[in-house]
Amino acid sequence: MLSPEGREVAKTSLGATFGTSVGKGKVEPHKNATPILAQGPYDGRDGGTTGPLTPPVSDLFQMQEDGIYTLEIQIQVLLTVRTNNTVAGQPLTFHPVKFKVDKRSPVTAKRVGGGS
Repeated sequence: MLSPEGREVAKTSLGATFGTSVGKGKVEPHKNATPILAQGPYDGRDGGTTGPLTPPVSDLFQMQEDGIYTLEIQIQVLLTVRTNNTVAGQPLTFHPVKFKVDKRSPVTAKRVGGGS
């Protein structure tokens, strides 16, 4: 994650338990890797997930200042491939995606629209 000024943002202790560098060296199961299984059909009415949720980004990074942060996420999964009596992991890497994260404190947030 990058701060509004473009500096790297430190992870929280919880954030440090998430993620590794994608594409660096040999792909092997991560010690914190857990299988994600579909837990039922997609239903957008109540959040729309079929798997476990991740914590809010504010719990993963030390976002101290107000402004627009940039979060880059790249997903890499290790597919289990069975051939005869052999099981092997085959990496599948998705292109990185960047998200804008708007952090505003209640004091600096400006009200938009009418009202008193």
